[in-house]
Amino acid sequence: LNRGCFEQRLRDIDEKEETPVSIIYIDLNGLKMMNDTFGHSYGDALIIKAGEVLAQNCRSGDIAARVGGDEFCVLLPATGLEEAKVIATRLREEFANHRINEVPCSMAVGSAAKTENYQQIEKVMEAAETEMYREKVFSTKRFGVNAIRSIISTLHDKYPKEKRHSEEVSRLCGALGEAMQLPEPEIRKLKDAGYLHDIG
Repeated sequence: LNRGCFEQRLRDIDEKEETPVSIIYIDLNGLKMMNDTFGHSYGDALIIKAGEVLAQNCRSGDIAARVGGDEFCVLLPATGLEEAKVIATRLREEFANHRINEVPCSMAVGSAAKTENYQQIEKVMEAAETEMYREKVFSTKRFGVNAIRSIISTLHDKYPKEKRHSEEVSRLCGALGEAMQLPEPEIRKLKDAGYLHDIG
């Protein structure tokens, strides 16, 4: 579903005043990097894969929607917070089993529940989004490291000469740093930069 349809379903569920109701807020890690590095068709493939994972892993009564460029929500009627967290973990783990152009798929998730009728469903959604952003701080860094490793590994597997070139540039950068009498952490950065300079 799109955002407009999801918000209507959200209001419909809220008007029934049947609790508990849970919301899972999802943000895809690396969509901008995928678009910038490989092209928008690969970013589209990442979004499509997320939609497939949601369709295959949500229950029949759950309502899943794309609510932003790289954001999805799942509305879980008659579902408490603990069960929502189990479903969120399953979605995250299932998505991580897939790769787009050798880059592992990754998402940050947050969950929140409405357990009393007086709670506003919009506030519950905000709470799920806030929890998702807290997780994203950590998952984005982890995703970036894994993505770079995957990209460099793919490049070197396809083009062995590139691997030898990267290793030689890394060695020369390290030697330059030593000749300049730089501290060891700076030499390490130079060597890493030399090794990664060709990944695009």
